[in-house]
Amino acid sequence: MRTRTAHARNATTPRHVGARPAVFAVSRWAALSPNECAGEQALALDRAGITVVRGKTFLAPGSQVNAVVRRSGALMSQVNFFMTSDDEHEFFAYLRARGDTALYSGPACRLHNLQQLDALPPTVERELTIVHPTLAEVYPPHRDSASGDFAFPLFHSAWVEWTRSVVMVGGELEAGRVFAKVGWLREPADNRVYKLWYAAMVRWLKRSLRQLDDTWWIGPSAEEWSRSGGVLAFGPGSSMRRSLAGS
Repeated sequence: MRTRTAHARNATTPRHVGARPAVFAVSRWAALSPNECAGEQALALDRAGITVVRGKTFLAPGSQVNAVVRRSGALMSQVNFFMTSDDEHEFFAYLRARGDTALYSGPACRLHNLQQLDALPPTVERELTIVHPTLAEVYPPHRDSASGDFAFPLFHSAWVEWTRSVVMVGGELEAGRVFAKVGWLREPADNRVYKLWYAAMVRWLKRSLRQLDDTWWIGPSAEEWSRSGGVLAFGPGSSMRRSLAGS
């Protein structure tokens, strides 16, 4: 596991603050669970045949959930991108200006508090949760009596995960993403609201960022930085590193 640290702000590094190591709490509930989120929700996911590890969701081939997903047309969607702090602040400002969006610090399965963000925190808080407040009233978070943390439903998900780009120890900019489970809410009307809400988010990203290929997008500030020699980390290993300089 790579350890990320805060970096020096210099000409070769984007204006960003590195993230803390991705260390997840382990509870007695999740000791034997493949799911990263501890507690009763991990056990419920196990029973449903769902595995969620570092934001990636896997369905057991024969699970009832998989059958429901196939019948309903539900899907999982993500946009992968590189952003510097300047790019992130533009996205954050767009979300705040919408009027139908709340942002929280932390992953949806483990929020230390339910205080909405008025400003973008440093990237030591790499995982943010984007929530539709009206839908969150129908699918509210629950508080874990042991830890005191709050958790939004992981299956009926009225939220979007925002994993932020972060500068690694070697100075490379690691990709971030937004991730959503579309069509997983109980009521068709709720799914329509969610789908339109999330689709508007994706449209903004794809209008504001430039597409590098079928999978990756890059913000204007991140692109300028990489064309000046900054290295983008598309995945683990040296073969997944490259700069846009000279391209």
